[in-house]
Amino acid sequence: MEYISVESSNIEKIGYDDQKRQLHILFLKKTHYIYYDVPVKTYEEFLASDSKGRFFAQFIKGMYAYQNVTGQVETD
Repeated sequence: MEYISVESSNIEKIGYDDQKRQLHILFLKKTHYIYYDVPVKTYEEFLASDSKGRFFAQFIKGMYAYQNVTGQVETD
């Protein structure tokens, strides 16, 4: 899976596993979360959004099951 660096005051990188429908978000605080069962369209809209933080707050946070995997998943 490829991680894409993004311009954001909170988010460093975003990755997406299309087979598992998992959205990976690496925050600038060095925390890493996986959001489950996220449609590819949501991922694409997330990447295209002008404000990653605003999109995250409106369309991802609280909408999908997630897990904190900080230190458990390689991001390089």
